[in-house]
Amino acid sequence: MEPNAGVAQVLAQGRNLRKIACLAIFIAIFIVIFAAIFVAIFTEACTDSIGDMLCGFPWYSLENTTDSAYLYLLMLSIPQAAVRLLVLAVLVASLTACAARDEVDPYAGREAEDLFAEAEGLLADEDFEEAAEVYNEVERQHPHSPLAPRSLLLSGYSHYSDQNYGQALITFNRFIDLHPGNVQIDYAYYLRAICYYEQISDIERDQEMTRLALDALDDLVGRFPESEYSRDAQLKSELAYDLLAGKHVSVGRFYQKRGDWLAAINRFNVVVEQYDTTTHTPEALHRLVESYLALGLDGEARRTAAILGHNYPDSEWYHYSYALVQGAPLEDDSPVLERAFRGLF
Repeated sequence: MEPNAGVAQVLAQGRNLRKIACLAIFIAIFIVIFAAIFVAIFTEACTDSIGDMLCGFPWYSLENTTDSAYLYLLMLSIPQAAVRLLVLAVLVASLTACAARDEVDPYAGREAEDLFAEAEGLLADEDFEEAAEVYNEVERQHPHSPLAPRSLLLSGYSHYSDQNYGQALITFNRFIDLHPGNVQIDYAYYLRAICYYEQISDIERDQEMTRLALDALDDLVGRFPESEYSRDAQLKSELAYDLLAGKHVSVGRFYQKRGDWLAAINRFNVVVEQYDTTTHTPEALHRLVESYLALGLDGEARRTAAILGHNYPDSEWYHYSYALVQGAPLEDDSPVLERAFRGLF
Protein backbone atom coordinates (compact mmCIF):
# COMPACT_ATOMS: atom_id res chain seq x y z
CA MET A 1 0.00 0.00 0.00
CA GLU A 2 2.91 2.37 0.59
CA PRO A 3 4.08 2.45 -3.08
CA ASN A 4 0.49 3.09 -4.11
CA ALA A 5 0.26 6.03 -1.69
CA GLY A 6 3.55 7.41 -3.06
CA VAL A 7 2.23 7.32 -6.61
CA ALA A 8 -0.96 9.05 -5.55
CA GLN A 9 1.09 11.75 -3.79
CA VAL A 10 3.23 12.36 -6.87
CA LEU A 11 0.12 12.60 -9.05
CA ALA A 12 -1.45 15.06 -6.62
CA GLN A 13 1.71 17.20 -6.63
CA GLY A 14 1.72 17.13 -10.43
CA ARG A 15 -1.88 18.34 -10.52
CA ASN A 16 -1.02 21.17 -8.11
CA LEU A 17 1.91 22.23 -10.28
CA ARG A 18 -0.35 22.30 -13.34
CA LYS A 19 -2.83 24.50 -11.47
CA ILE A 20 -0.03 26.92 -10.54
CA ALA A 21 1.18 26.98 -14.15
CA CYS A 22 -2.34 27.72 -15.37
CA LEU A 23 -2.65 30.57 -12.85
CA ALA A 24 0.62 32.04 -14.10
CA ILE A 25 -0.64 31.86 -17.67
CA PHE A 26 -3.83 33.67 -16.72
CA ILE A 27 -1.82 36.45 -15.07
CA ALA A 28 0.39 36.76 -18.14
CA ILE A 29 -2.67 36.96 -20.37
CA PHE A 30 -4.10 39.71 -18.18
CA ILE A 31 -0.88 41.69 -18.53
CA VAL A 32 -0.88 41.23 -22.32
CA ILE A 33 -4.48 42.40 -22.56
CA PHE A 34 -3.74 45.44 -20.40
CA ALA A 35 -0.70 46.29 -22.55
CA ALA A 36 -2.71 45.86 -25.74
CA ILE A 37 -5.38 48.27 -24.44
CA PHE A 38 -2.66 50.77 -23.54
CA VAL A 39 -1.10 50.48 -27.01
CA ALA A 40 -4.50 50.92 -28.64
CA ILE A 41 -5.17 54.10 -26.62
CA PHE A 42 -1.64 55.34 -27.33
CA THR A 43 -1.97 54.90 -31.08
CA GLU A 44 -5.41 56.58 -31.07
CA ALA A 45 -3.85 59.68 -29.54
CA CYS A 46 -1.16 59.87 -32.19
CA THR A 47 -1.47 61.37 -35.62
CA ASP A 48 -1.22 59.41 -38.84
CA SER A 49 2.30 60.70 -39.30
CA ILE A 50 5.00 58.25 -38.22
CA GLY A 51 7.04 61.08 -36.81
CA ASP A 52 4.10 62.34 -34.76
CA MET A 53 3.57 58.86 -33.27
CA LEU A 54 6.34 59.75 -30.81
CA CYS A 55 3.66 61.90 -29.08
CA GLY A 56 5.52 64.44 -27.09
CA PHE A 57 9.08 63.42 -27.83
CA PRO A 58 10.14 66.07 -30.43
CA TRP A 59 13.89 65.34 -30.19
CA TYR A 60 13.22 62.23 -32.29
CA SER A 61 12.94 62.69 -36.01
CA LEU A 62 12.53 60.32 -38.89
CA GLU A 63 16.01 61.17 -40.11
CA ASN A 64 17.83 59.92 -37.02
CA THR A 65 15.46 57.02 -36.35
CA THR A 66 17.21 53.69 -36.42
CA ASP A 67 15.90 50.69 -38.26
CA SER A 68 14.75 49.08 -35.03
CA ALA A 69 12.87 52.22 -34.01
CA TYR A 70 11.26 52.34 -37.42
CA LEU A 71 10.05 48.80 -36.99
CA TYR A 72 8.74 49.68 -33.55
CA LEU A 73 6.76 52.57 -35.06
CA LEU A 74 5.32 50.26 -37.65
CA MET A 75 4.19 47.91 -34.90
CA LEU A 76 2.43 50.77 -33.17
CA SER A 77 0.52 51.48 -36.35
CA ILE A 78 -1.14 48.04 -36.35
CA PRO A 79 -4.93 48.53 -36.30
CA GLN A 80 -6.70 47.95 -33.01
CA ALA A 81 -8.77 45.10 -34.48
CA ALA A 82 -5.59 43.18 -35.28
CA VAL A 83 -4.33 43.69 -31.72
CA ARG A 84 -7.60 42.38 -30.32
CA LEU A 85 -7.46 39.38 -32.64
CA LEU A 86 -3.91 38.59 -31.56
CA VAL A 87 -4.84 38.80 -27.87
CA LEU A 88 -7.85 36.55 -28.42
CA ALA A 89 -5.71 33.97 -30.21
CA VAL A 90 -3.17 33.96 -27.38
CA LEU A 91 -5.97 33.58 -24.81
CA VAL A 92 -7.63 30.64 -26.59
CA ALA A 93 -4.32 28.88 -27.20
CA SER A 94 -3.27 29.28 -23.58
CA LEU A 95 -6.57 28.01 -22.18
CA THR A 96 -6.54 25.03 -24.56
CA ALA A 97 -3.00 24.12 -23.61
CA CYS A 98 -3.77 24.45 -19.92
CA ALA A 99 -6.88 22.28 -20.21
CA ALA A 100 -4.94 19.69 -22.17
CA ARG A 101 -2.30 19.51 -19.48
CA ASP A 102 -4.98 19.12 -16.79
CA GLU A 103 -6.64 16.19 -18.62
CA VAL A 104 -3.72 13.85 -18.21
CA ASP A 105 -5.00 10.35 -17.41
CA PRO A 106 -3.87 9.61 -13.82
CA TYR A 107 -4.32 5.86 -14.37
CA ALA A 108 -2.41 5.46 -17.63
CA GLY A 109 0.57 3.09 -17.60
CA ARG A 110 0.07 1.75 -14.09
CA GLU A 111 0.38 -1.88 -13.07
CA ALA A 112 -2.74 -4.00 -12.62
CA GLU A 113 -1.93 -4.71 -8.97
CA ASP A 114 -1.46 -1.00 -8.26
CA LEU A 115 -4.79 -0.06 -9.88
CA PHE A 116 -6.62 -2.92 -8.18
CA ALA A 117 -5.28 -1.89 -4.76
CA GLU A 118 -6.40 1.70 -5.32
CA ALA A 119 -9.86 0.55 -6.42
CA GLU A 120 -10.21 -1.60 -3.31
CA GLY A 121 -9.35 1.42 -1.17
CA LEU A 122 -11.96 3.53 -2.94
CA LEU A 123 -14.55 0.80 -2.51
CA ALA A 124 -13.74 0.54 1.20
CA ASP A 125 -14.18 4.33 1.46
CA GLU A 126 -17.57 3.98 -0.31
CA ASP A 127 -16.43 6.11 -3.24
CA PHE A 128 -18.34 3.74 -5.50
CA GLU A 129 -18.32 5.75 -8.71
CA GLU A 130 -14.55 6.28 -8.68
CA ALA A 131 -13.97 2.68 -7.59
CA ALA A 132 -15.92 1.40 -10.61
CA GLU A 133 -13.84 3.60 -12.90
CA VAL A 134 -10.54 2.30 -11.51
CA TYR A 135 -11.72 -1.33 -11.68
CA ASN A 136 -12.59 -0.71 -15.32
CA GLU A 137 -9.07 0.59 -15.89
CA VAL A 138 -7.64 -2.71 -14.65
CA GLU A 139 -9.62 -4.62 -17.25
CA ARG A 140 -9.03 -2.05 -19.99
CA GLN A 141 -5.27 -1.75 -19.57
CA HIS A 142 -4.59 -5.35 -18.50
CA PRO A 143 -7.26 -7.56 -20.15
CA HIS A 144 -5.12 -10.69 -19.76
CA SER A 145 -4.29 -10.14 -16.12
CA PRO A 146 -5.70 -12.61 -13.57
CA LEU A 147 -7.21 -9.56 -11.88
CA ALA A 148 -9.21 -8.52 -14.98
CA PRO A 149 -12.28 -10.80 -14.45
CA ARG A 150 -12.51 -9.96 -10.75
CA SER A 151 -12.12 -6.26 -11.54
CA LEU A 152 -15.03 -6.44 -13.99
CA LEU A 153 -17.20 -8.16 -11.39
CA LEU A 154 -16.25 -5.64 -8.69
CA SER A 155 -16.93 -2.79 -11.11
CA GLY A 156 -20.49 -4.08 -11.38
CA TYR A 157 -20.67 -4.45 -7.60
CA SER A 158 -19.51 -0.82 -7.21
CA HIS A 159 -22.27 0.38 -9.56
CA TYR A 160 -24.78 -1.75 -7.65
CA SER A 161 -23.62 -0.29 -4.32
CA ASP A 162 -24.05 3.17 -5.85
CA GLN A 163 -27.62 2.16 -6.82
CA ASN A 164 -26.69 2.66 -10.46
CA TYR A 165 -28.63 -0.47 -11.38
CA GLY A 166 -28.64 0.12 -15.12
CA GLN A 167 -24.85 0.25 -15.40
CA ALA A 168 -24.50 -2.60 -12.92
CA LEU A 169 -26.72 -4.84 -15.05
CA ILE A 170 -24.69 -4.00 -18.15
CA THR A 171 -21.48 -4.92 -16.32
CA PHE A 172 -22.83 -8.19 -14.87
CA ASN A 173 -24.19 -9.28 -18.24
CA ARG A 174 -20.80 -8.54 -19.79
CA PHE A 175 -19.07 -10.61 -17.10
CA ILE A 176 -21.47 -13.52 -17.71
CA ASP A 177 -20.83 -13.35 -21.45
CA LEU A 178 -17.04 -13.09 -21.18
CA HIS A 179 -16.37 -15.42 -18.24
CA PRO A 180 -19.04 -18.17 -18.15
CA GLY A 181 -16.61 -20.59 -16.50
CA ASN A 182 -15.35 -18.24 -13.81
CA VAL A 183 -15.42 -19.53 -10.25
CA GLN A 184 -17.63 -16.56 -9.26
CA ILE A 185 -20.11 -16.87 -12.11
CA ASP A 186 -22.92 -17.80 -9.70
CA TYR A 187 -22.25 -14.60 -7.76
CA ALA A 188 -22.61 -12.59 -10.97
CA TYR A 189 -26.00 -14.23 -11.65
CA TYR A 190 -27.02 -13.51 -8.06
CA LEU A 191 -26.04 -9.84 -8.20
CA ARG A 192 -27.81 -9.43 -11.52
CA ALA A 193 -31.00 -10.82 -9.97
CA ILE A 194 -30.62 -8.57 -6.92
CA CYS A 195 -30.38 -5.50 -9.18
CA TYR A 196 -33.85 -6.33 -10.46
CA TYR A 197 -35.16 -7.38 -7.06
CA GLU A 198 -34.23 -4.12 -5.33
CA GLN A 199 -36.16 -2.14 -7.95
CA ILE A 200 -39.45 -3.93 -7.22
CA SER A 201 -42.23 -1.47 -6.39
CA ASP A 202 -45.42 -1.96 -4.39
CA ILE A 203 -48.32 -3.94 -5.83
CA GLU A 204 -50.18 -0.81 -6.89
CA ARG A 205 -47.53 -0.11 -9.54
CA ASP A 206 -46.40 -1.89 -12.68
CA GLN A 207 -44.77 -5.24 -11.87
CA GLU A 208 -42.46 -5.59 -14.88
CA MET A 209 -39.42 -5.35 -12.62
CA THR A 210 -40.90 -8.06 -10.38
CA ARG A 211 -41.20 -10.42 -13.36
CA LEU A 212 -37.62 -9.68 -14.41
CA ALA A 213 -36.41 -10.32 -10.86
CA LEU A 214 -38.37 -13.58 -10.69
CA ASP A 215 -36.90 -14.78 -13.99
CA ALA A 216 -33.36 -13.89 -12.91
CA LEU A 217 -33.74 -15.55 -9.52
CA ASP A 218 -35.18 -18.72 -11.03
CA ASP A 219 -32.36 -18.72 -13.58
CA LEU A 220 -29.79 -18.68 -10.78
CA VAL A 221 -31.49 -21.49 -8.86
CA GLY A 222 -31.90 -23.56 -12.01
CA ARG A 223 -28.26 -23.18 -13.08
CA PHE A 224 -26.61 -23.41 -9.67
CA PRO A 225 -28.87 -25.34 -7.28
CA GLU A 226 -25.94 -26.07 -4.94
CA SER A 227 -24.66 -22.50 -4.88
CA GLU A 228 -24.38 -20.70 -1.56
CA TYR A 229 -26.65 -18.01 -3.05
CA SER A 230 -29.43 -20.40 -4.12
CA ARG A 231 -31.23 -20.48 -0.77
CA ASP A 232 -31.49 -16.70 -0.56
CA ALA A 233 -32.53 -16.60 -4.21
CA GLN A 234 -35.33 -19.10 -3.50
CA LEU A 235 -36.64 -17.00 -0.63
CA LYS A 236 -36.59 -13.85 -2.73
CA SER A 237 -38.24 -15.74 -5.59
CA GLU A 238 -41.10 -16.73 -3.31
CA LEU A 239 -41.54 -13.13 -2.20
CA ALA A 240 -41.54 -11.92 -5.81
CA TYR A 241 -44.01 -14.67 -6.72
CA ASP A 242 -46.26 -13.59 -3.86
CA LEU A 243 -46.06 -9.99 -5.00
CA LEU A 244 -47.20 -10.89 -8.51
CA ALA A 245 -50.18 -12.74 -7.02
CA GLY A 246 -50.96 -9.67 -4.92
CA LYS A 247 -50.96 -7.56 -8.07
CA HIS A 248 -53.63 -9.79 -9.66
CA VAL A 249 -55.76 -9.59 -6.52
CA SER A 250 -55.40 -5.82 -6.49
CA VAL A 251 -56.51 -5.56 -10.11
CA GLY A 252 -59.42 -7.94 -9.38
CA ARG A 253 -60.60 -5.73 -6.53
CA PHE A 254 -60.44 -2.76 -8.89
CA TYR A 255 -62.74 -4.55 -11.33
CA GLN A 256 -65.10 -5.41 -8.47
CA LYS A 257 -65.42 -1.75 -7.54
CA ARG A 258 -66.36 -0.98 -11.13
CA GLY A 259 -68.91 -3.78 -11.16
CA ASP A 260 -67.00 -5.64 -13.88
CA TRP A 261 -67.53 -9.04 -12.24
CA LEU A 262 -66.38 -11.24 -15.12
CA ALA A 263 -63.03 -9.41 -15.40
CA ALA A 264 -62.64 -9.70 -11.63
CA ILE A 265 -63.35 -13.45 -11.73
CA ASN A 266 -60.71 -13.92 -14.43
CA ARG A 267 -58.10 -12.17 -12.29
CA PHE A 268 -58.91 -14.15 -9.14
CA ASN A 269 -58.85 -17.41 -11.09
CA VAL A 270 -55.31 -16.58 -12.26
CA VAL A 271 -54.25 -16.43 -8.61
CA VAL A 272 -56.01 -19.69 -7.70
CA GLU A 273 -54.63 -21.58 -10.70
CA GLN A 274 -51.13 -20.13 -11.13
CA TYR A 275 -50.23 -18.75 -7.69
CA ASP A 276 -51.97 -21.28 -5.44
CA THR A 277 -49.03 -21.51 -3.03
CA THR A 278 -48.96 -17.80 -2.23
CA THR A 279 -50.50 -16.00 0.73
CA HIS A 280 -53.06 -14.33 -1.57
CA THR A 281 -54.91 -17.54 -2.52
CA PRO A 282 -57.41 -17.45 0.40
CA GLU A 283 -58.42 -13.89 -0.41
CA ALA A 284 -58.69 -14.72 -4.13
CA LEU A 285 -61.10 -17.58 -3.28
CA HIS A 286 -63.18 -15.30 -1.08
CA ARG A 287 -63.30 -12.63 -3.79
CA LEU A 288 -64.54 -15.30 -6.19
CA VAL A 289 -67.35 -16.07 -3.75
CA GLU A 290 -68.25 -12.36 -3.69
CA SER A 291 -68.20 -12.11 -7.48
CA TYR A 292 -70.28 -15.26 -8.04
CA LEU A 293 -72.91 -14.08 -5.56
CA ALA A 294 -73.03 -10.67 -7.26
CA LEU A 295 -73.81 -12.45 -10.55
CA GLY A 296 -76.42 -14.69 -8.88
CA LEU A 297 -74.29 -17.81 -9.28
CA ASP A 298 -75.01 -19.16 -5.80
CA GLY A 299 -73.91 -22.71 -6.66
CA GLU A 300 -70.49 -21.53 -7.86
CA ALA A 301 -70.19 -19.37 -4.77
CA ARG A 302 -70.86 -22.36 -2.47
CA ARG A 303 -68.45 -24.63 -4.35
CA THR A 304 -65.71 -22.01 -4.10
CA ALA A 305 -66.43 -21.40 -0.42
CA ALA A 306 -66.21 -25.15 0.22
CA ILE A 307 -62.77 -25.26 -1.36
CA LEU A 308 -61.74 -22.30 0.77
CA GLY A 309 -63.03 -23.93 3.96
CA HIS A 310 -61.37 -27.27 3.15
CA ASN A 311 -57.93 -25.83 2.41
CA TYR A 312 -57.86 -22.83 4.76
CA PRO A 313 -60.23 -23.59 7.65
CA ASP A 314 -58.50 -21.15 9.99
CA SER A 315 -58.34 -18.28 7.51
CA GLU A 316 -60.28 -15.09 8.17
CA TRP A 317 -61.37 -15.21 4.52
CA TYR A 318 -63.15 -18.49 5.22
CA HIS A 319 -65.28 -16.84 7.90
CA TYR A 320 -66.09 -13.93 5.57
CA SER A 321 -67.25 -16.36 2.90
CA TYR A 322 -69.32 -18.31 5.43
CA ALA A 323 -71.13 -15.12 6.42
CA LEU A 324 -71.91 -14.42 2.77
CA VAL A 325 -73.20 -17.80 1.68
CA GLN A 326 -74.99 -19.14 4.76
CA GLY A 327 -78.17 -17.46 3.58
CA ALA A 328 -77.83 -18.60 -0.04
CA PRO A 329 -80.23 -21.49 -0.99
CA LEU A 330 -78.86 -24.97 -1.76
CA GLU A 331 -80.17 -26.75 -4.82
CA ASP A 332 -81.54 -30.30 -4.55
CA ASP A 333 -78.88 -31.60 -6.94
CA SER A 334 -76.04 -30.03 -5.00
CA PRO A 335 -72.72 -31.54 -6.01
CA VAL A 336 -70.46 -33.29 -3.54
CA LEU A 337 -68.46 -30.16 -2.74
CA GLU A 338 -71.64 -28.25 -1.91
CA ARG A 339 -72.74 -30.98 0.50
CA ALA A 340 -69.28 -30.99 2.01
CA PHE A 341 -69.51 -27.24 2.40
CA ARG A 342 -72.91 -27.54 4.12
CA GLY A 343 -71.45 -30.14 6.44
CA LEU A 344 -68.58 -27.83 7.42
CA PHE A 345 -71.05 -25.43 8.92
